[in-house]
Amino acid sequence: MSESMQSESLDKFLPDWHKLQYKIDSPVKSAANPHFKSKYATLKDVVDVIRGAFYDHGFSYTQLPSCNDAGLVVVDTIIYHKSGQWIRSSLTMRPDKTNCHGVGSAITYARRYSLSSMVGLVDIDDDDDGNEAARST
Repeated sequence: MSESMQSESLDKFLPDWHKLQYKIDSPVKSAANPHFKSKYATLKDVVDVIRGAFYDHGFSYTQLPSCNDAGLVVVDTIIYHKSGQWIRSSLTMRPDKTNCHGVGSAITYARRYSLSSMVGLVDIDDDDDGNEAARST
């Protein structure tokens, strides 16, 4: 089944989107990962860097976490424009652990990466490849 990932038209969305992206800087990397000896931007850091620009240009977003039948975490991120136009992305991840902490961690990770990539943020981790995709340990 094919699902729409954007509103029928983006003619009102895109002019403000281009202005918004010009105004967003890279987030501060306020957290440290001692296991990989690296720093990264938390979800709060990402939200802090986009919040003002979103408001100034008529955007808002929502992130809807869920789990599918296979036990995978799914986060749908929808960015709305004041015109009613929108774009959507869905990110599915397998939690490292199936307990509450593992699922919560996967949701936070998916929210951070989904929102960052949709907005075009770069440099949210010291390691561009997500610590080499968590170096299978």
